[in-house]
Amino acid sequence: MESSDRYNLIVVGLGCAGLSVAHYFSTQMEGAKILGLEKNSISGDLGTSSLGHSRLFNYTPGFPLRNEMYEDSKKMWKEIEEKTQTEILHYTTLLYLGRPDWRLIKDAKKEIPEEEFLSPEKISEMYPAFENIPEDYTGFHIEDAGIIKSKVALQVYTDMCQEQDIELKYNTTVTKISKNEVQTEDGAIYNADHVVVATGPFTGEHFEHEDEEFVSMEQEFYEFGDKEGLPTMFQEDSEFGSMLGCLDNEDLLQYKVSRHGDINRTDAEAWIRHRIPSKAEDILKNSQIFQARWCFRKGKHFVYETKNGVHYTYGFRGNGFFYMPLHGKVVFDTLLKKGPLKYALI
Repeated sequence: MESSDRYNLIVVGLGCAGLSVAHYFSTQMEGAKILGLEKNSISGDLGTSSLGHSRLFNYTPGFPLRNEMYEDSKKMWKEIEEKTQTEILHYTTLLYLGRPDWRLIKDAKKEIPEEEFLSPEKISEMYPAFENIPEDYTGFHIEDAGIIKSKVALQVYTDMCQEQDIELKYNTTVTKISKNEVQTEDGAIYNADHVVVATGPFTGEHFEHEDEEFVSMEQEFYEFGDKEGLPTMFQEDSEFGSMLGCLDNEDLLQYKVSRHGDINRTDAEAWIRHRIPSKAEDILKNSQIFQARWCFRKGKHFVYETKNGVHYTYGFRGNGFFYMPLHGKVVFDTLLKKGPLKYALI
């Protein structure tokens, strides 16, 4: 059944990118009719990249364009926090550790004084839960960092969308997408001037043809309660892969660790036993294990593109939440208004 309404914009997927696109469009076009469609019962439901209550954010040595994007996003979040009187960004310190020949440490040495780098002994002294750190490791703190409360961010954006009279439909599965039309599982057909797909790791399902460059991955993380002796958040690039950890849960009272990349539970559990042995038995026996998904395009981070008249935004590699305010602006400015892509090298 075809809807008699025609929308200025239809957004498929109401996670961090979709809500941002819908809201930003509404602020740029007064009186716009906007429809958002989401297959889950809430934004960021289980099994999506929105899983969990927190995400890391940080300045990254050696990545000037990404850091420009980082600063722009911080400014936009500050405005939203002031407007809504809600804390979304929780500032703290990130510990990074790894071998001196790895890129991030080599880049950091160009910006950070040598005396600020940490020996393995100093890291264990500061964070006694961390053990068995290789002798050739070094580490440093990134002070310009923190945790974004992802569930809070989703709720704030949902509220802002509703204040703008944006129509949000949940429990609605989209079966077909074209340049100006979206069809749902119940047979409804919606028409619009623009269609934006923001379904994160499920984006590939909506491509007209299979795209070998699109990669969707599953990720597992372990959530547990005993965070004593651990850094507030960390990233370690090790022989077990890239391991991440930070505070989690609604009040940041829990802790979670995960192996960044495709699921490899063997490596993740090996890292837990080796690096935090005093907590390993409890974590591996009693922690909750969650699965999430994330995606990227081979060789490219942060994708904003148009295919056959349909606009897509995806590929944030788990970093989409911090840059949430920017997704809508970039899609509107570059895909809908055909302006230059400021962050083209991300």
